[in-house]
Amino acid sequence: MDKKQLSDRLRFHEWDDFEVKEARRAVPKDIWKTVGAFSNMEGGIIVLGIKEIEDGTFQISGVENIEKIQNDFISTLRGEKFNIPLSTKGHIFDFDGKKVLLFKIHAMPITCKPIYYGGDIRNTYIRQGSGDHRCSKEEINRMLRQASEHSSDSMMLKGFTIDDIDSETVTIYKGYLKYKDPESPFLVMDEKAFLRKLGCLTTNKERDNQEELTMAGLLLFGKDDSIRERFPAYELDVYLVPRDDRVAQGVRWNDRKIYECNLVKTYLEAIEYIKGKIEIPFALADDHMTRTEEVPVVLALREALVNMIIHRDYFEHGQSRVKIYRDRIEMVNPGSTPRTVQEIIEDEVTEPRNPIMAKLFRMIGWAEVAGSGMMKILKNWKAAGYVEPRIENNVQGYYFKMIFPFEEMNGQYRIGKKSIIKESPYEGHLVTERSLYDYVNESEDDIKSDTDAGDAPIKLTTVQKKIVLAMVEKEEIKVDEIAEMLGKSIPTVKRHIGELKKLNILERIGGKKKGAWRIKIYLKDCDTLNVPKKLAPQKEKIVALIKDKRDLTIDEIAELMGKSIPTIKRYIDELKKLNVLERIGGKKKGAWRIKIHLKDHAPENDTLNDT
Repeated sequence: MDKKQLSDRLRFHEWDDFEVKEARRAVPKDIWKTVGAFSNMEGGIIVLGIKEIEDGTFQISGVENIEKIQNDFISTLRGEKFNIPLSTKGHIFDFDGKKVLLFKIHAMPITCKPIYYGGDIRNTYIRQGSGDHRCSKEEINRMLRQASEHSSDSMMLKGFTIDDIDSETVTIYKGYLKYKDPESPFLVMDEKAFLRKLGCLTTNKERDNQEELTMAGLLLFGKDDSIRERFPAYELDVYLVPRDDRVAQGVRWNDRKIYECNLVKTYLEAIEYIKGKIEIPFALADDHMTRTEEVPVVLALREALVNMIIHRDYFEHGQSRVKIYRDRIEMVNPGSTPRTVQEIIEDEVTEPRNPIMAKLFRMIGWAEVAGSGMMKILKNWKAAGYVEPRIENNVQGYYFKMIFPFEEMNGQYRIGKKSIIKESPYEGHLVTERSLYDYVNESEDDIKSDTDAGDAPIKLTTVQKKIVLAMVEKEEIKVDEIAEMLGKSIPTVKRHIGELKKLNILERIGGKKKGAWRIKIYLKDCDTLNVPKKLAPQKEKIVALIKDKRDLTIDEIAELMGKSIPTIKRYIDELKKLNVLERIGGKKKGAWRIKIHLKDHAPENDTLNDT
């Protein structure tokens, strides 16, 4: 900082990287907590010979014995005042005969923190705004943990063994690994050898060579109860945030998912949920025949979710959160990074907080090569036509946040067919901007041209669509109000409501006076009901295969159809949404049952094993 820059800075107030002290004849005694605070945070400037007036402005008072004060300050930093020696260099500036002394305090590496003075770790300070604040016990422990070689996910967990592993998750992971690398030597290993080779299970020589899970092993592949025992706040929360007017009414969310399973299953379930809440543009795979979800908006959100998992500080009690708004998606993670946002974006090589997790996610193609993830997120979001995501690395609050705005380059928010999902007032049931508002006024030709070439839907009548729209707008609406709104008789409206009930679209919650209408079925484009008359060819083939052999596994279906396991799982998820399949039984021994009898297909009790 030169003299002009210092003069400019003195026009403003003190802040998180700038502190002034009068120090006319001696080094101020309270300066050491500022030195420690700057060292523990992002560094800062200390200027001696400046007096702060009551109104917050600065007055140059000057330092009388400048050489002595400079030597005293520097020698104290290099001596035993602090737990490790610090270094700085003084810069002298003359303002009309009054000399001031400037020192730049550097941020210390994470492996050296916490910085404290007087031989007492309780004298650990951080900078917040223009003040120096004593660290809490939790904040000090966090610094110590981050400085330790055991802060990564290679940390061995006492008392956690291979018995705490969920074997089903290991099988799922191997399935994705086989798809990514069919020749991988890990595929032929048994579970114990597999976990050892990947750094998830190790031998603790300090505990009589006992086999123990590493932090990565437990979090990635562990049983739910075992993980919760060691990391009670490890879950991921995903919220569907309601409109502002409903927030004002005290509605915190329209839908909320809490993922309390291991991180492999958490990722798989959470990314499917998030994809189900946004409009994914239509795109064909390389074979020019099948639809693919490998489009920029999905790639960006997928990589961002992976980043949350591999960079999270799992020792913190704060939870990872994904909030889906009408105009944006926010992802918040416990654990900031000491680097600037620009460094995070530009660095070709970055060290994840949890390197084993990062490696395992890269092995199956869920994460990019080291250092390219953030660049891929930004690139794909812009490729989707939106403005660049906003990144907030809050060192003081110890969290990392990314905001994905659904705002186009021209400043307009995308609406219509490609709009972000617009939530219904009914918890857990969604409609799009197009699906209710635009669709009511569309012609049958418009509807036909927009309908997917695959699953042919049962269509609602115009009156039925308007009834659903009215109930979305006002859940407590009465039949006579709907009749007046539509210009129809009450008996006519009642008849249509009865038909909507039979179609399993509506149900009444509560009594006649204080009850409300609930939309039961997910309306994807409103012209489609989740009760298909005809399935797309690939889905028809799946149902036909089940008819011939009821105990087929997903792996076997994928092999018979020449498709990947993830693709078949996606088709089955879509069949579930279409009310064709449902889940019967638990995760391990459950099955998919065909719910609706379709012509030329299997009877109602046919099942598909879920593996």
